[in-house]
Amino acid sequence: DKTEDERLLEKIGEQKVTVAEVEGGQKDALNDLLSRQNVVKVEAEKTITIKPTKQGLNLAKEVEVDERIGQLTVKTLKEGAWRKRGFRPYQVDVYQKPAYPAKLHPLTRQIKQVREIFCNMGFTEIQGPYVESAFWNFDALFQPQDHPARDMHDTFYLKTPKKTEIPGFGEYADKIRETHEDGGDTQSTGWGGRWDPLLSQKTLLRTHTTAVTARYLSTLTQEDMPAKVFCVGRVFRNEAIDYKHLPEFHQVEGIVVDPNVNFRNLLGILKEFYDQMGFPKIRFRPGYFPYTEMSVEPEVYFEEKGEWIELGGAGIFRPEVVKPLLGADVPVLAWGLGLDRVITLKLGLKDIRGLYQSDVNWLMRN
Repeated sequence: DKTEDERLLEKIGEQKVTVAEVEGGQKDALNDLLSRQNVVKVEAEKTITIKPTKQGLNLAKEVEVDERIGQLTVKTLKEGAWRKRGFRPYQVDVYQKPAYPAKLHPLTRQIKQVREIFCNMGFTEIQGPYVESAFWNFDALFQPQDHPARDMHDTFYLKTPKKTEIPGFGEYADKIRETHEDGGDTQSTGWGGRWDPLLSQKTLLRTHTTAVTARYLSTLTQEDMPAKVFCVGRVFRNEAIDYKHLPEFHQVEGIVVDPNVNFRNLLGILKEFYDQMGFPKIRFRPGYFPYTEMSVEPEVYFEEKGEWIELGGAGIFRPEVVKPLLGADVPVLAWGLGLDRVITLKLGLKDIRGLYQSDVNWLMRN
């Protein structure tokens, strides 16, 4: 004779069996089988019964069946039913699942917008190398050779090559040296001490796009004025990484070289730029930068936070910068702005690192 276990296994082997169908001694057999591993499998099944309430039945009597066509198909066209029944109007307020088409990365898109703004304002874009000499990055901008910004903890210096040959160095070196040591012909006293040309030949990753501006100024002639240029690019600083600092970020820099411009023109350009960036409320606070005088720090009002936020710096290049490179003391309006921080605010991010993280859901939404 077969045991209850065997009978139950045969029964289960033929078809699915509900617990209610297990009777008598087979209940103990089922419990025994369930205590063993990988012998029988229990699956829970739910049965849902839907019945209209009395209120629902009364409501159904009031519903009018709309026989108009809601979807046009080949069958509908062939039978010609649409001629008699007509079509339902579009319901534009009906919820639809969001569509996420292919698009540029939010950071790339915002940088593209910055380029378009300056181009529409009549500026020309210029570019320069990531690997730069200390001459163009610091010395040409009248930054003293013992300035803390040149230290290893702020600047990335290259091991190979440690120094570089600078085209036209002989032409500018004497002028830069005189300006640093005693002011040269700029009516300045300079920084004093001895200017070391070997320090200026050190190679580094540019710490600002102003180095590109300095290179451009050295190529200008009187016939090229007035000139309006800007530069958008990556810059590198030996920063500790946190929610608002990265060792690599984007900066936009612009200058206007024109004998007829003044400080008021600079403020007007900045107002127009920030307004087109989406910050209509702007104010200016006095500031200090080594190579500009007068200097200001633009602040924009950020509606979402309800506070003023400082964004970049601006001013008029000092004669110690302009005369050695340009050969004449011509007004040069200049400004610089770290783009990543602005874009972080515009996109509603609390951490600047979010711009570079591969959060696919965030990328699709933005």
